Amino acid sequence: MDALSTTYTVIGILLGIGGLGYGVSRIFKFINRLACAVGADKNGRTISDRLERIEHQLWPNGGSSLADKVNHLTIESAETITDVRFIKNILVANFRIDPIEEDTTIAEITPKIRKSRAKKVS
Repeated sequence: MDALSTTYTVIGILLGIGGLGYGVSRIFKFINRLACAVGADKNGRTISDRLERIEHQLWPNGGSSLADKVNHLTIESAETITDVRFIKNILVANFRIDPIEEDTTIAEITPKIRKSRAKKVS
């Protein structure tokens, strides 16, 4: 054997080992992802544990679920609307402000702003 064929043989062996190593690493990553999806995650929770936590948030259960919090915000929003209407009625009665008509457009409400003249640069 001459030096050139020996070099090609060594390069071929190294590329073969590299290819096998790459293939093994890809298989390992695939198996690891599959195990994470089916089995426990890095915190040790399984899919059933995670689904149980999600179900806990979906239906009212006495205050700790997302549905309970949304219902609470809806009630508070209705109370706030009532308070704002009460304050508006008091202000309208005391200051004799004409209420805004429902068909009034925003352009009729906003004040007109005059354009200022451009300053001369000297």
